[in-house]
Amino acid sequence: MAENDRGAPVIAILTDFGTGDHFVAAVKGAILTIEPSAKIVDITHDIGPHDIRSAGFSLWACYRDFPNGTVFVCVVDPGVGSERKRIVHAAGGYLFVAPDNGLLSFIFDQEEGETWEIEEGEYTSSRISGTFDGRDVFGPVGAHLAGGVPPSSIGKRLADPERRSTGLRPVGFETAGSGLIVHIDRFGNLITNLWPEDLANRHSVEIAGTVITERRKYFGEGGSGGIFVIEGSTGLLEVASNQSSAADALGAGVGDVVSIVAADSRFGQ
Repeated sequence: MAENDRGAPVIAILTDFGTGDHFVAAVKGAILTIEPSAKIVDITHDIGPHDIRSAGFSLWACYRDFPNGTVFVCVVDPGVGSERKRIVHAAGGYLFVAPDNGLLSFIFDQEEGETWEIEEGEYTSSRISGTFDGRDVFGPVGAHLAGGVPPSSIGKRLADPERRSTGLRPVGFETAGSGLIVHIDRFGNLITNLWPEDLANRHSVEIAGTVITERRKYFGEGGSGGIFVIEGSTGLLEVASNQSSAADALGAGVGDVVSIVAADSRFGQ
């Protein structure tokens, strides 16, 4: 059984369903019908519609904060009802249930694991609508996994799940002088794929022609405003502005280049 330290299975859900419709409740109902003891945690349901990349980053940013054995049910699925596969991935002591559309690419980049293709049958709903795999496939499969069904019983091994470029690099990977913005959070902080080790003491970053020389340990250090570099909660470097949006101030977006440049004498002051 996928259990936390107190013995109850934990199922964490991430979707782009929002909270204004019945979709999230229906997925939870399907889970609880099969595994009524499950502790269900909402990661977020505010992923932009069909934004697979943002969903993948949000999952990567928090999955290691969950107890070992957690089952993650992830549904951002613009290809629902099509021939795209549905998968279970086991890695790092966790189980991930998702469409095979690249959503798990961030996990694939960071964890060695095994993948199975979900087969319709005993562990899915007996009635699959074709438009709501969250309720009919992913939720039920997640519930059965949480109840102790091994992934190998869910379907056949899949050697080549779909991968998309994430831009993430392991700590210590040579940066070649630049990185990328990989995510923008709701505060307008620009999360890069650079680690603190990538910046020497006399170097800073440049985005869209603006060199950011200031480094801070926390957002409020030095007061409000200004653009600065900070180590974020994921361990990655972020470009931020206290109580305002760095993304708006710089006109920057996901995929923009973050160059490492020599800092001037103001760096770090």
